[in-house]
Amino acid sequence: MELAGLVGLAAAALVVVAAFGFALVPALRAFVWAGRLPGGWGALPVEDVESEEAPRGWKCAQLLISPEGGDVRLAGVAIGGLYAAEDVAVCAFNRPHGAPCLRCECGFYAFCDRADAAALLARRVGYDGQVVVRALCEVELSGTVIVCDRGYRAERQCVLQVGVLPWCADCAARGSLVRARLLGAEARPAPVPPSVASYAKQAATEAIHLTVRLRLTWPVLRPLCLRCVGPGGPSAPALTLGEAAGRLGTELRWLDPALVSGQRVLAAHSPRFAAGP
Repeated sequence: MELAGLVGLAAAALVVVAAFGFALVPALRAFVWAGRLPGGWGALPVEDVESEEAPRGWKCAQLLISPEGGDVRLAGVAIGGLYAAEDVAVCAFNRPHGAPCLRCECGFYAFCDRADAAALLARRVGYDGQVVVRALCEVELSGTVIVCDRGYRAERQCVLQVGVLPWCADCAARGSLVRARLLGAEARPAPVPPSVASYAKQAATEAIHLTVRLRLTWPVLRPLCLRCVGPGGPSAPALTLGEAAGRLGTELRWLDPALVSGQRVLAAHSPRFAAGP
């Protein structure tokens, strides 16, 4: 009788451990809009749902311009490369699977809540802490969409609108808040290393998708005031929001100045390291 009782207790303990293990997976679901479930889902609790209404989310991004100035694209602030206003995700690590995949970090990321995405504005986010986020995007997601506790990873994405912080980046770096009027191309490219292995916890020799490397040659568009685009301003011509929106292919507007505190804007644009002698 005692042995049977011990066996029963052990079985009950295994059930509890298994249930706790599944509880660690944050209500994972795969919503499929004109897509299909990726392979290798294993025993994870996946629900395949068909819906006519694609989810919408919010994310932060950088605005980049092509070296010749004729094309504007968006870029991630953590991992991934350039993407258009309407685009399909690819695995940044050249792995043989479609994006998104449960065993990888690929796919288009977005928050469910606008406030969560806006909290990343005017912060040093990215590969090496040097990237200052300046744009807030509303996106519509489709294809295979993995739904997590605070957001999504999606196969396809359509950027519905892009909002840019309205403070001049050059003036903020000098310690003052001045309303921006134009978008100017930074003279040097975005400081992105040739490998994002440290972020992805992969071997340093792993191949990275070409779109990640392209960011090394695409200057970042920064909000600037009229004074800072004069003599001594950016080397590339400044763009109005309308001109940049036409080259990007979606709505582009200034964000409400009250969305981010002035102290955070100044802190984000201040020099990270002291200047050398």
